[in-house]
Amino acid sequence: MLGTLREIEEHGIAVQVKGRFLPEAPEAARNVVQGSGEMADLVRRMDWSRTPLGPIAKWSETLVAAVNLMLLSPFAGAVYWSSDLILLYNDHYRPFLAQKHPWALGCTGPEVWAEAWEQIGDPIRSAFHPGKSVSARAEKIPILVDGVMQDRWWTYGLNPIFESGNIVGIANPVVDDTAAVIAERELRRSREEFEMGMEAASLGMWHYNPETRQVIADDRMHRIVGSPKPNGEVAYWLNLLHPEDQERVAEHFRGVLAGKHDYDIEYRILRDGEVRWLRSKGKASQAADSPQELFAIVEDVTERKLAETALRQNEKLAAVGRLAASIAHEINNPLESVTNLLYLIQNSDSMEDVRTYVTTAERELRRVSLIANQTLRFHKQQTRPAMAFCYDLIGDSLAMFQGRVVNNGVTLEKRKRAEHPVECLGGEIRQVLNNLIGNALDAMPKGGRLLLRSREQVDPVTGERGLVMTVADTGTGMSPQVKERIFDAFYTTKGMGGTGLGLWISSEIVARHRGKLRFRSSDRPGKSGTVFTLFLPFGTCSATSGQR
Repeated sequence: MLGTLREIEEHGIAVQVKGRFLPEAPEAARNVVQGSGEMADLVRRMDWSRTPLGPIAKWSETLVAAVNLMLLSPFAGAVYWSSDLILLYNDHYRPFLAQKHPWALGCTGPEVWAEAWEQIGDPIRSAFHPGKSVSARAEKIPILVDGVMQDRWWTYGLNPIFESGNIVGIANPVVDDTAAVIAERELRRSREEFEMGMEAASLGMWHYNPETRQVIADDRMHRIVGSPKPNGEVAYWLNLLHPEDQERVAEHFRGVLAGKHDYDIEYRILRDGEVRWLRSKGKASQAADSPQELFAIVEDVTERKLAETALRQNEKLAAVGRLAASIAHEINNPLESVTNLLYLIQNSDSMEDVRTYVTTAERELRRVSLIANQTLRFHKQQTRPAMAFCYDLIGDSLAMFQGRVVNNGVTLEKRKRAEHPVECLGGEIRQVLNNLIGNALDAMPKGGRLLLRSREQVDPVTGERGLVMTVADTGTGMSPQVKERIFDAFYTTKGMGGTGLGLWISSEIVARHRGKLRFRSSDRPGKSGTVFTLFLPFGTCSATSGQR
């Protein structure tokens, strides 16, 4: 028993189709109708005597020509013939009819397209009278598909067919643009969402055209850099940058176009006399036999840079605070000795004893002077990289912790094999070593071994030769959870005693020096400890003041 609308429709169509097609095409039809597709075969086998068109043998030359042209067309097409609008169609048109095929063949237009005739009837009749061509592009015409009304978009033409000066039919080429319309709509929605996201994130975008050698920017990019021009040569945009960053950005740009790396760089611009920091990130693409194109997104990261600078200053202050106790202890001991020696000198009658006391006091004061000079060197700010030897870097840092080494009962082991100096910002590298040594001592409150080593090594990845400094301890080690986060900002295992910034800032300092900071650690009982290795290439250092 039939239940659904679709079943009822299919049953009705099957009844109407039954008996309309002959088992074999008549010889006249085979000689007249051209083409080898399904629709050409159905047209030949159709019992046209049961329709207003009559048998194929009696068709006019104009009708035969119109039908053959339609059947042989590589595009979807149909023919509406006579004022009855009898429908004939080709293989490419057939999918539009869905379940109406093959019943629709030989039926009238109003019968076949009953659900849409109110919309398409007038254009079709206009092609008949007064006989003008009608066309539409991506017109929305809902049709019935599998018993359900569906919105479809059509591009079509309705062209009159003349015979002896009279209109006898309509040629109907048609394209189903539904997929294209939906894709365009989705693309437009995606573009709008992209634009909203870019606007909300205050991001700009630019594109380098290799054919014109022009950089073309959007409105947001103009606002970010303060440029009134929508496009210009690369040199024009480079001139908007801070003078100290122009060559670095140009070199990075050339490397991207040469296929060496993606575009990802931070730099400064001068906007209305104010220094602003930007980050630009993009990718080059290349079609066959064409030069590299480059698209990039730009973000103003000035506020982030200011925040990072503030965090670094806070970490330096915290480091000074942590060192203060060690320095005070180191200075206090020799000063107490000098005070006691002065008392002995004042109350001594022996010149030989006085000379001994003076010599000892002088030695203690030299120790105070050494500690003071090392402290000044540790915190001295450099604006340009300079050559430094590993024994100076490690020695200056270690001097700050002599008291803790002794008081904690830590055994110190040093092995220095590197002799070649490295170009760096000495104050920053000392800050890194200070952080590593301090953390190692924190991990050994009840004693252990502190190993400080240096050697020269070739980076296996880059092939660069450089200095390796190792700080190792036999302390408590780190758990897997801690190891995953030690370089995260504000992550600390020291409670109120830590800022969580030391290793984060240390990793940034090392990265600016084109170096690498690696570690391994174990918290297994009896085999616990941590090893940090700091690699600094001997090549030119990029950590200039303009990039800090």
